[in-house]
Formats: sequence, structure tokens, C-alpha cells
Amino acid sequence: MTTARISGLRACTAMLTPFSAGNVAFHALAAALERQIVAGIDGVVIGDVLSEDYALSAEEREAVLSACVAQARRRFAVIAATGTNSTKTTVERCLRAEALGADVLLVTVPYYSKPGLKGVVDHFRQIGAATGLPVIVDDDPGRTAVDYGVPLLEALAGVDAICGICHGAGRLQHFALLSAHLRQRYIHFSRDEATVHPFLQLGGKGVLSSSGNLLPADLRAIIPKGSAEIRLPSAGFALAASRLGQDVAALKAVASALYGGPHEVRLPLVPCDGASLAAVVAALSASRQRS
Repeated sequence: MTTARISGLRACTAMLTPFSAGNVAFHALAAALERQIVAGIDGVVIGDVLSEDYALSAEEREAVLSACVAQARRRFAVIAATGTNSTKTTVERCLRAEALGADVLLVTVPYYSKPGLKGVVDHFRQIGAATGLPVIVDDDPGRTAVDYGVPLLEALAGVDAICGICHGAGRLQHFALLSAHLRQRYIHFSRDEATVHPFLQLGGKGVLSSSGNLLPADLRAIIPKGSAEIRLPSAGFALAASRLGQDVAALKAVASALYGGPHEVRLPLVPCDGASLAAVVAALSASRQRS
């Protein structure tokens, strides 16, 4: 089993993809990744919904992943989000991400098509058989529209490549009620920054954070590197989690205000009203100065 290969992942940022004049702004991406390096972040997620992957061409997707792998140089893990609602396409993306140098795969439960449990399990079995990389299952019923619950985790327990589970928003109670066996079988992550502290207190391992784009040092401080200590999120981090959440346009607007650079999004997203975020920007600016 490859679980040990992701055991060091605790504070991870789900990266935004910067655009300028309709193209990927690789200079801005490099600057954003450098902020993660300086903060000591364990890993970054590339290619999930926060990255607007659905709006990238295949060439852009591979170029972004390659750029992140080149900049990582073992300073952080590159977690490639490769899941789709097609098993064939997902396997192809997993293999391509592995070839480009990704360290870990983040694969969503198939969305939209709403397969039965057996179909989902077979989907992940084929992925596990095809790749040598550890796989984190992105289990977020808020996005996939189906909650397979505990039976999914039980059914996947025999697939060696499946090492981790990422729990979506509102899944704290689901995690809390898991059996000791399932808690120990997988490394558990959360996307729900609003409940990150109780999640970690209950035995969760780490977080895949959107707010890490804005305050990576504050994200790192929640789980100090090399320490089992868990700290309460800073006021700034808590504010970002509660006001911005997974709102890509808002996150980009605030990141632009804090660090400069472009804040474009691609349709179907549209830019948000930056003026309405002035109070958030002011509070986060103060948090940065204190960290």
C-alpha cells in the first residue's frame, strides 16, 4: 500500500489558475506557488474545480501541471485532480498526470451521471489498477449530487491505491461516525475550512484549502510542520473561510488586491464586485502583517 507516500500531507492549498488577456498567466502562477513554498505548505492541488479545470483546454491543463511540477522540486507535493464522470477519460488523465511528474492523484466520485455504488467502485478499481500513484478519493456529495456514505469507503478498502479520502463541506458528522477501521484505513482530509479545527481534533489528517491562496502562512500555522499540535485558525483565515469559501471569482479578486496580478475568470464564471470585498481585504491585509 502507498499510504506512507501521502502521510506527510497536512496543510495543502487548492490552487487558483490565474488568467490574463484570456490566457493562463504563468508568471502569476509562479508567484502564487512561491508564496506556498515560503509558507512551507505541504502540497498543492492542481486541476480541480477551484482551478477552473473545466474551462481549460487539454494543452493548458498539461502546461499548468508541468509548470507546477517544475517549480516544486521536492519542496511540496503536487496533487493532480484528474477525476471526470468517465472512467476511460479519468484513467487517461491519471496516466498523463503520472507521466508529467505528479506525486498524488485526487479523483472525484463520478458526477452528473449518478452511477450506482458498484459502478463507482469499479471506476476506482480501474484507476487503481492503472496507476502507480496514491489516490485520494474526493467525496463531496454537494458536487456529485449522490451520497454513497459508509458503503463506498468499505467497498474501496481493498483497493491498495486508494490511500485517502477528502471530505466535502458539511461532512463533519459523517467523518465523526466512521468506524475505527475506516478511520485507520484511510488518511482523511477535509475541504470544509469552517470546521477544520474540530475535524482535526476528531482525527482528521489535513485540509485542502482554498484560503491557502490568500493566507498560506495562516494555513500552515493551523498544523505546524513536523508537529502533532493543532491550533485554532487565525481570525483572518476564519474570515476568508466564512466569507469566500469556494467562490473562485471572489478568491481571485481578493488575491489580486492582496498580491497584485490578474483576477480574470472564465465563463460560466463572471468577475465579482470587488468593492463589496473591501472589508475582507482590509482584514486579511492586517492578518498578513501579523504573520
